Amino acid sequence: LSLSAYEHAGACTLLVFRGLEEPVQAQAEERIVSLSVSGGTVGALLDQQLVLFDAATGQELARAEAGSDAKSIALSSESAAYVLGVSEIRRLQVR
Repeated sequence: LSLSAYEHAGACTLLVFRGLEEPVQAQAEERIVSLSVSGGTVGALLDQQLVLFDAATGQELARAEAGSDAKSIALSSESAAYVLGVSEIRRLQVR
């Protein structure tokens, strides 16, 4: 779940819910456009970057350029994602 003060606001708080435990929080400096989860990793599309967070701790694991036309992401593993661009779908290996 991504929360921000306004619809098109800058910074967001990412909340990762795991059962009945308290949600894990991660701070994102930009508005989160898209989210995807694979295993213990949460992927977030922030502006033109794919950012991977650890679902258990909220720590940032990796960051990669997703492209200026990126609209959505789908993690295919804990280190790779498909990026939906305006005219193509591309695979991105993050780490």
